[in-house]
Amino acid sequence: MNSSDTTRGTLSKAATYVLLIAWAIISLFPIYWIFLTSIKNPVDVIATPPKFFNFKPTFENYLVVLRLIEHTGLGETARGRNRGVHVAGRHAPA
Repeated sequence: MNSSDTTRGTLSKAATYVLLIAWAIISLFPIYWIFLTSIKNPVDVIATPPKFFNFKPTFENYLVVLRLIEHTGLGETARGRNRGVHVAGRHAPA
């Protein structure tokens, strides 16, 4: 095997890894952004320039959603306690 073939193979492998890492970062960034947005205060969400690190995280948004689910009864449907079928705003027996 020639040393130029070995070098070419190594460079090809390195380029492949660089492209795969770049693709992974691009693919995972939206998930990272969604998570960051979920733990920010509304003021930090719309801040310009965006705050990536220097904000005070809060889980209050998750508590609001859980309270909303509890208040609206969506949690009962999700847990299977509501066995009936909702049709046009009415509750039909199962």
